[in-house]
Amino acid sequence: MNSISDNDLQAKYNEPPICGGGGHNKNYEEEIKKRMPAVPVYKVSNYTQGDVSTVSTFSDTQAKFYFITRPDARDYLRLTGHDPTVFKVIDTPLSDVVDFEGYGVPIRLVPDLSQVKNAIQVRKNRQNKHIASPDDDTFSGVPIFWCDTLTINSGKEPYLYHPAFLRKEDLDKALDKIQGPRGVVKVDSLEHMINEKKDSLTSKWNDKVIVAPGRLEPQH
Repeated sequence: MNSISDNDLQAKYNEPPICGGGGHNKNYEEEIKKRMPAVPVYKVSNYTQGDVSTVSTFSDTQAKFYFITRPDARDYLRLTGHDPTVFKVIDTPLSDVVDFEGYGVPIRLVPDLSQVKNAIQVRKNRQNKHIASPDDDTFSGVPIFWCDTLTINSGKEPYLYHPAFLRKEDLDKALDKIQGPRGVVKVDSLEHMINEKKDSLTSKWNDKVIVAPGRLEPQH
């Protein structure tokens, strides 16, 4: 099992926060929240529900960390040396984490390191030249995986969605259930999706909906 380390957390300070962008526009806010139904993330909080902010050891920069997995949040609690009788790991909806106003301490999402490895492997696949990176040995952000051959019907709108998974293993299981060619697995970052959708209601991400880890379809 991969454990989060102090070096992993320090690297997150250099990544773009999931805030700002299109400004605090209710249309943007509701559109983004629709794309991440019932997806939990995990944070360290005190018993009065106050969020823990961590200062970089390389500067006075602060950041609030939210983790894709509970074990990583527990590792963070241990690394920061907070008293476990005062602080605890709690879950919160991803849709409530995104800072639509762009004020306050920047928010950083910390990915599951095993999924970062999966993302790097997908990018190295020669069939995925359209998502080639200048450095295929690195990946910035929380990976989301999808395949254009896999669609779901929302039941409420006249078009289909492509589910985007936080775990590649979940995408693989979903693809095993369909008939015909599996298609090409694609990957990008959750932060990229969120920030692009803040900039435009006509984003290319409008047909994507995020699927929580361990699930094969969105949970409403």
